[in-house]
Amino acid sequence: MTRTDPRVVRSRAAVLAAATQLLATDGVAGTTIEAVAARSGVAKTTIYRHWPDQRALVRDAFGVALPMPAAPDTGTLAGDLLALATGLARALADSPADADAILDALAGPLFHRRYVTGGPLDEGAIRRAADLACHSCCQDRHRSA
Repeated sequence: MTRTDPRVVRSRAAVLAAATQLLATDGVAGTTIEAVAARSGVAKTTIYRHWPDQRALVRDAFGVALPMPAAPDTGTLAGDLLALATGLARALADSPADADAILDALAGPLFHRRYVTGGPLDEGAIRRAADLACHSCCQDRHRSA
């Protein structure tokens, strides 16, 4: 069994924490290798040793911020999907109801489809993402009214 150097564990954790914070405050565009290095205190060369590019780092940071839930087993596909959607809705509801949150709600399903499931970004997927973001926005406005 290979033992991982504790310094590697610490630097990876610091980088992922910084990237997750930057995603929340500055979005994907602001989560650059340079910004992550500055916020984490980890050298860019060390970051590049673990992530080949910004896209890979952002993907892993999304995994930290929104880890994959355990697959529910309610006995039906409809029940399983409802359980997954409910969990996602709760996670999204914890974020502030502002423009960034709405964009996150819109982009999340598209990023998930492209980079996690590998599904096509067809008209149906785009329409569902827009509907979900709209529903999320309306729910948040209704709650705060």
